[in-house]
Amino acid sequence: MLSVLVGVSAAAPAQADCVRQWKNTALNPANSETFNASIGCDGLWGIQSTTEVERVRGQYYVDGEWRYSATYSWRTFSSSDSEAKLIGNTVDGRRLRGETYWNRQDIRYRF
Repeated sequence: MLSVLVGVSAAAPAQADCVRQWKNTALNPANSETFNASIGCDGLWGIQSTTEVERVRGQYYVDGEWRYSATYSWRTFSSSDSEAKLIGNTVDGRRLRGETYWNRQDIRYRF
């Protein structure tokens, strides 16, 4: 009888592959800092605002235009960590950006 041992390791949660960064986000999304989605992150998440309570929504670029999520809308963030999804599953490398409702400020994202 021949026995073969196969090493198996548990996969890390998808969010481990996410980038967490602060991005300057404006009322006019054309003035917001853009960034690329990371593979394995399950969409775009907002985490917190720098100073003031702020409402934020995300946009993604596809087929030559910026679009809003049909599922997710405005989410409210403060200077405390409180994650909320802004865009559903994204394609690796897809361009993303945020839009603020009240004030231009840095928003921390997970993407």
